[in-house]
Amino acid sequence: MEDYPPSYTEHNLPLVLLLGLSPDSLDDGSSTAQRQESGTRLHIQSPQCESERAHHLAQHFLALDGTQAAWNATALPGPAATMKYRMRSVGRTWTLAPRKAAPPPQSPNEGNRQSSPSKHMELHSTLSPLSPGSPLYPDGIMTPMWLAKHQNRVPCLVIAFFEMSMSGGSSVDDTIISDINTVRAALLCSGYKTKFAAILLSEKSIVRAPELEDRLTSIRRTASLDSKVGLFFQPPMSSAAEVSTFVHGIFNTLQPVSEQYAEVLEVLSPLYNESYWRQDHWLLFGEVIPLLNQAAQAVGDSEIVLATTWES
Repeated sequence: MEDYPPSYTEHNLPLVLLLGLSPDSLDDGSSTAQRQESGTRLHIQSPQCESERAHHLAQHFLALDGTQAAWNATALPGPAATMKYRMRSVGRTWTLAPRKAAPPPQSPNEGNRQSSPSKHMELHSTLSPLSPGSPLYPDGIMTPMWLAKHQNRVPCLVIAFFEMSMSGGSSVDDTIISDINTVRAALLCSGYKTKFAAILLSEKSIVRAPELEDRLTSIRRTASLDSKVGLFFQPPMSSAAEVSTFVHGIFNTLQPVSEQYAEVLEVLSPLYNESYWRQDHWLLFGEVIPLLNQAAQAVGDSEIVLATTWES
């Protein structure tokens, strides 16, 4: 088992990005990939949440990470409260993997032509065999890099954290609204079906500061966030049990948005593992091509395999 790449043996879990908290120290190669590729950039202007309570909140979110869980009964899918994710705290900036490969460089003579682009100039997924630089297909019907892409680079959910200062006035709220709209617009432009939620951390509760209710309503309405799954409010909490209940309550609410990603990953994972042991890998292509493309569309990705690729 030690000879297998990690993508063949690790848990297939939906990625959740924590935007606005202190970045973790995990090095899974995604930082290098971000520098090498140009994709949609997610960035917030609001200050990073550096308070002690924000640090404790981050710890409770990261505790839901199931990457290193054992392969036994305790790791099997269970109730919403026990569902695991791949959690990443990334600071204020993250770059998504591009959906399509960059166009190949053109010579000056080709650039001056006025004719319409030919079929071979159509852009495909970065992992498609029709894209320059694609790894093509290793010992399996698809490269495990596609699973790694959606587990390390493309989240099913982005949660942005903001400090709701009592002294900043309307300027703080305007910055929060601007950040929320910017990130949501970037996710929409990316083409991925990533969901978004925002968590506002306050120094006081609504009971002690009733004006917070009007500010929350204004932020929610201006940013067009769903009151049930789009915006969450965390007042000061006195115990770790309260924070844990708050975090689990959020994921109980948001679980449906990650279930689709989890189901797609679980369906695709055995496909290339099974074909690894087939003497004739070609036998499986006709069976799984529709499934692969359906899975890619389900998470907003480009087609992975084109049937015509293997007919010529």
